[in-house]
This record gives sequence, structure tokens and C-alpha cells, in this order.
Amino acid sequence: MANEVVYTTLRAYNKKLFFPERHIKRLLDSAERAKIIHSESPREILKKCVSMVSENPFGNAVLRIELSATGLSVSVKKLEKFPDEIYSAGVKVSVVNYERPSPDAKLNNNFLKQIVEKKKTEGFFETLLMDRSGFVTEGASSNFFMVKNNELITPEEKILRGITRGIIIELAEEEMNVVHRRIKKEELFEADEIFITGTVKEVVPVIEVDGHKIGLGLPGNVSKLLLKKFRKFAFSF
Repeated sequence: MANEVVYTTLRAYNKKLFFPERHIKRLLDSAERAKIIHSESPREILKKCVSMVSENPFGNAVLRIELSATGLSVSVKKLEKFPDEIYSAGVKVSVVNYERPSPDAKLNNNFLKQIVEKKKTEGFFETLLMDRSGFVTEGASSNFFMVKNNELITPEEKILRGITRGIIIELAEEEMNVVHRRIKKEELFEADEIFITGTVKEVVPVIEVDGHKIGLGLPGNVSKLLLKKFRKFAFSF
């Protein structure tokens, strides 16, 4: 489709790109699903990303790669970290009825952006999406996990498989059983913990969903452990 734009966002830790091949593969897979005709190769995209990072003064940076029928665009900026209290105190999220037209492709979506901006004005850090069957699938710009009875549970269907999500699953499997299944909205209110993951967010604990306190209303041990493990892994990658 001539007017479609697919994108991915990746990080550089200490000027080293974090799993760029996975990000580029997902970008090209998204382009294929969106039927975008282009001539970009994984090697050339990676080469441009490496060049952008090396030419920039930022040690910890965020790159955004956009691909459309008109070509490739790569931009880089200094990482703007979230405040420490996001991780130490946790965040509030809201659930909305919305199903992405193409959940497995990372597309610009202005309608969803409007929903998210409205929820932000209401004090919610992130918006979780619920499909027509009442199952919560993912965040507008994140994946989500639920902890219940020492199991880590995460949806597998109708989601964009985030790069951070995949790494968190690998790290979590060293500590506990990981279950991939659909999650009803009502289950969230009974969870021991909930957290969301993303390229810039890393691992953010959720303490409240639509006014319902999660667990003790504080960041849980699993989210704190996985954030610590993830950062150690990322900076030694």
C-alpha cells in the first residue's frame, strides 16, 4: 500500500545497538504484511543504523526506523529516561475496547494515538487493548505480563511480538514457569503483579488498572527482578 508506513524503535546501550537484527527483521516482516514494495535489504538497513550511532555523540540512544514505498528513514536521538519513580512506585493503566487491524505489523495508527493521548490526560501511563471477545492483548506501545500463583502469563495471539518481550520471556524462564495464553480483563484485577515492557520502557510495574489496585498496590518482586536482570543483560550485551 503506497500510503502505509511501518516502523521500529531500537536502543543503543553504550553506543552498541541492542538486537538490531531482530528489530530489522520485524520491520521487514511488517512491510511485507502491509504490502509495501521497497528495495531495502537487512544488511543495508543495519549498516545505516550502525553509521547513525557511530556518528552521534549519544552513548545511550534511541533510533527510529521508518519504511514506506518512498524509501527508508532512520533518525537517532539521545535517550530520555523515564523518571525513577515510574519503576519504584509503578504506574496506572486503563483498558479500552480496541483491536488493531494488523496486530502483527508495526504501523502508524493515528486513531489509536488519539485514544492514548486522551487516556494520558486522564492520568494513565499506558492503554491496554481488549479484543472483541473480551481478552486483553497488549498495550498501545507495549506488551504486558501478569503474575499469578508464581506463574508468569502473557498473551500470544493478536499481538505485536516485542523484542523486549522476547528477551524478558527468556530471562523469566530461568526463574519461573512462563505460560502463553489469552487473558480476560477480569483476571487482571486478581493478578499478583502486572508489568509492561517496551524498548524505552524496559520493564514498568503496573499498580492499578482502571481504579483496581493490583496486588499490594506496589511494584512486585517479579517485575523488580526482571528489570534488574534485563538491564544487566542489556548493558553487557
